[in-house]
Amino acid sequence: MHKLYGFIFIFIPLFMLSSCQSKPLEEVENVIENCDYVYQLVEGGHIKVISIESTYSNINGNLNLLVSPCVSQNQSVSFGSSLLKTHQIFISFDAVYPIDSLEIEFISDHSFIYDVSTSLDSKKYKKKLDASSHQTIHSLENIHARNIKLTIPAESSFQINRISILMGSGFRISLDEEFNQSIIQKDGWTGADGIFSFNLNGNDQLSAIDPNTLFIFSDTFIGDINPANFRRISPRLINNSFAYYNQSNEQLWEFVVSDEKAVFLPDAYINHHPYQLLSPEGMSPSFHYIGVVDSETTATWLTDDKDAKIILKFENETYVDSIYLWNHIVETFQVKEVSISAMSDGVETFMTQINVNPFTENGTYSNKIMIDRMVDEIIIELLETDEGTYYGLSKIFIQGLDQGLFPEIDAPYVNLELSDKDLSSRLWLQDGIVLNNHLYVFPILVKDEQTIFKVENVGLMEIPISQGRLQYKKTRYLHTPLQVYTEDGGIIYFGAGVMDNREIDGYIYIYGYKDLNGRHLVVARTNESNFLNFNEWTYFDSIDFVKDIHKSKGLIDEVSAELSMSFMGDIFEKQYVLVSMKNTTSGTVSYALADTPYGPFDEWVDIYQSLEPQFLDAFTYNAKIHNHLSSEETLYISYNVNSFSFAAFIDSRIYYPRMLRLDRITKKD
Repeated sequence: MHKLYGFIFIFIPLFMLSSCQSKPLEEVENVIENCDYVYQLVEGGHIKVISIESTYSNINGNLNLLVSPCVSQNQSVSFGSSLLKTHQIFISFDAVYPIDSLEIEFISDHSFIYDVSTSLDSKKYKKKLDASSHQTIHSLENIHARNIKLTIPAESSFQINRISILMGSGFRISLDEEFNQSIIQKDGWTGADGIFSFNLNGNDQLSAIDPNTLFIFSDTFIGDINPANFRRISPRLINNSFAYYNQSNEQLWEFVVSDEKAVFLPDAYINHHPYQLLSPEGMSPSFHYIGVVDSETTATWLTDDKDAKIILKFENETYVDSIYLWNHIVETFQVKEVSISAMSDGVETFMTQINVNPFTENGTYSNKIMIDRMVDEIIIELLETDEGTYYGLSKIFIQGLDQGLFPEIDAPYVNLELSDKDLSSRLWLQDGIVLNNHLYVFPILVKDEQTIFKVENVGLMEIPISQGRLQYKKTRYLHTPLQVYTEDGGIIYFGAGVMDNREIDGYIYIYGYKDLNGRHLVVARTNESNFLNFNEWTYFDSIDFVKDIHKSKGLIDEVSAELSMSFMGDIFEKQYVLVSMKNTTSGTVSYALADTPYGPFDEWVDIYQSLEPQFLDAFTYNAKIHNHLSSEETLYISYNVNSFSFAAFIDSRIYYPRMLRLDRITKKD
C-alpha cells in the first residue's frame, strides 16, 4: 500500500511511457551447452548456469565449457591480460538458489587470493569470502544467490579447468510465470496494490487449496489494457476490490469491483459517530500514554440533542479505575456539565455530576473521574451545554486494571457536511481470518494530510460467507483499539498479518508493527471466543502477554506493513517462519525463523531481490507467504509493484502483484 511512503496517489490521465526498456534477467536465454545433463533439485546437485562472461579479460578457450556439468567436456581456459587490475568472471543462474559450495580448479605457477561475491539481482554484489587458488572447494554456507562474481588478480596468467556451483538445502526461487500471467486482465480489473489470500472454508494450513480461494486488494485500477504495448486505456482508480481464484475453472479469475469509490467504503469510520470518542484519530503521543488531542482533528462526537446520553457497554463485568474526558475542540460545541453513572447487572452503583472543563490549549484531558469498581455499563448524560445547535465531546479514555478499556458505545449523533480531509477517506485492506462462515479483515482508514496521507485508524470488517461467496453488501464495520500512540513517540498498528494457530496452541495471532526509528514487529493474541472482545486481547511485551497494548515490544526490526507468519512444522530449521520485505521498499524478500509465534527470531535470511526496478520505473514491497496455496514442496510468496512516478502507471506491468514460486530442494539420501 502507499501507506508506507508518505505520499498521496493522484491519478493523472496523461502519461508518457519510455520505449527504451532493458530486458529482465528472467528472460535471458540459456546459452550454456548442457550436454543433455538432467538438472535436478537435489542437495549437492549442479546449479543451472545460463551465462558466464569475463568482458575485460584476454582469454583463450570457451568459457561456457567451464561450467558444463559434464566433466568430460570441460576444457581449460587461459587468462592473460585484463583491461582492469583484476579479472572479473560473472556467472548467472536461471533462478535464485541456496549455494552449498563453489568448486574451482586453477592451474597457475603460484598461488593467489581472489574474491568470491554473490548477488540476488546481478547488480549489487556482496563479498562472501577470500578464496585461495590452491584450494579447490569453497563453502558458501547456503547463501542465496542468482549470480556469482570471481575477482582474480591480473598480475600473472593462469588457467581454469572447471567451475562447479553446487546446491545447498532449501528452495529454488523464481517468478511463478503461470500465475503472474493469469492475473493480467485486458479489461475491467487491471491491477491493484496490496494482496492477501483466504481459503473461504477457513482452513489456512499448508496444502489446503480449495476452489473458494479469495484474494483481496487495496487501491485498484479499472479500465482497459492495450496488449500490444501494455498501456492502460482510460484507467480509473478505486480504493479496494477482491477476486475469486479457482484453479479448476477454465476462467481462473472472477473480479469484483465497484462503480463507486470502492467495494468497501469508510463511512462507518468518519463524521461524528460516537465511536470517534474512542478513536485514535486526532490523538498524538505525549508524556502520558493516553496522548493529547489535536485541536485540528475532525474526529469528534457531535449531537443536536442537548439531553443526549452516551452509553458504554462492556461484554462482561469489568473493573474500571477512571475515566478521562476531553471537551469538544470547538468552544461553541462544548459541554458544561454531565452526570456519570456506573451500572452493574442493572443496578446503579455509582453516580456523580461534574462540571466539564474547557478544552485545554495543549490538548490534554479536561477532567479525570475516579470510578474504582466493577461495572458492565457506564452512562454519561449531558446536563448543561451552550445555547448552540450542536454539542459534544472530543475523546473519552477509560482506564481499567493495567489496560485501556474498549467498550461498545452508543449515542445520538449528527452527520454534517464532510471536510476536504474527510472526503479523502478510504479503506485499505490488511490481513484477516475466516471464522464461523465470516471473513474478518482489518482495514486501515487513510486520509489525505497536506501533500501526504496518514493512517488514522485500524478497523475490523465482518463479512458473511455463503456458498463460497462474500456477501459483501452485508458487511458489518466494527471498531477496534488496534492503533495507538506510545509515550516514546511511536505509533503501533495491528492487522498487518494474522496467523491461525488454534490447532497448535489454541490462539489466533495478530501481527503488526511499531513505527519509531524504523519498523518493528509486534504481536497480539486471542482465542476464538474473545476475537471480538478486545478487552480480553493480550500483547507481547518481550517476556509475557499482557493486557496493555502500549507495552507491545518490537520483536524484530526491518519489517514491512504487509507480512506473514506461518507454522511450517519441520520444513525449516524452526517451526515458525516470518516473511517480509526488509525495510518495506528494499525489494529484498527475506524470512526469519523462530521456535514460537512470538520469537525470539533468528537473523533475516535474504532469499530474493525483485528485478522489476531494473526494467520498469517501479519499486517493490510487502512480501508474504500464501499459506493455503502452498505445500511442503512448493511455497508461494507475493509482493507488490508500485511507482513514485505518476506517469509510470500508464504501463500496466506496474501495479500488478507478483508471485514467487519456491520449489523445495530434495535432501540427499
